[in-house]
Amino acid sequence: MGFIPFKIYEQAKYYTELNIAPTTIETCMNRRSFDRLNKPTKQLLSDFQQKLALAVVQRTEEFAQTAQNTLAEQGVEIIKFSEPEQQAWVKAFQPTVKRYMDKCEAAGKDCRGLVKSIAKLADKYKNLSNEELMQITIDEPVQGIIDF
Repeated sequence: MGFIPFKIYEQAKYYTELNIAPTTIETCMNRRSFDRLNKPTKQLLSDFQQKLALAVVQRTEEFAQTAQNTLAEQGVEIIKFSEPEQQAWVKAFQPTVKRYMDKCEAAGKDCRGLVKSIAKLADKYKNLSNEELMQITIDEPVQGIIDF
């Protein structure tokens, strides 16, 4: 939400909430260095990455709420799409998704399977609060993401 730190709200008086950009956080490590770690340390890094990612999402949510308040105070109209409008965006984005999936699978990866799994999990957890999701991540980090 660059509207706030870059003070875009001083010029723009409308903000359209698209909800299409995910928050990501990555940890990069040289493969040889990772391979030299013992298995418990590798597991610790994997578990920590999941917890860190959820913490970043939580902070992003907090920032977004503060940003919404700032926008309202500055007189910026926040435009939120209706469900049919959001679905129209999803539909319009499908050719891009298909091109990416084709390229990804041409590289030998099961990208459609991954996206299908993500959709299934999103449906499974859609009614949980951020706090409930955070607790599950802390108590039960997903295993088997990294093969080591």
